[in-house]
Amino acid sequence: MDRADALELFQVIVNAAMECRREHGEVPLTFILAMPNHELVHVPSVPGFDAGKMAETIRGISEQFGARYVLSVGEAWVSARTTIEGVRPSQDPERTEALMVSIDGPDLERIASVEIRPDGTLGEPVFEDTFYGRMANLSGMAGIN
Repeated sequence: MDRADALELFQVIVNAAMECRREHGEVPLTFILAMPNHELVHVPSVPGFDAGKMAETIRGISEQFGARYVLSVGEAWVSARTTIEGVRPSQDPERTEALMVSIDGPDLERIASVEIRPDGTLGEPVFEDTFYGRMANLSGMAGIN
């Protein structure tokens, strides 16, 4: 799988996640490993593991099995404020909910954030080519060419 294929897969997953949210009202945390031979491996979240523990687990699986790209899909609380000392976005009273889809690999980092409005409708996807946090560099290869 090359960068062009990965970008196409990313867009398909963004669209599918938005449709899933519209139809089911929730998108569970899940991961997709894109292997060099184009095989896709779905890894659902493990009950009892928080997002941080799942991210660590996915990095290990990705390295062990040689995934070229890793996608994550889920919902998150986001805060427009850049820094609030000691307060996570989930605890910010001004937080918003978003559908988040990310992909990374040796030549690609991208994230889509889609606002989930209070009435359950979705905003338009906002794309960024760099991102930080628990779900960054799940492939362990981001920025390595």
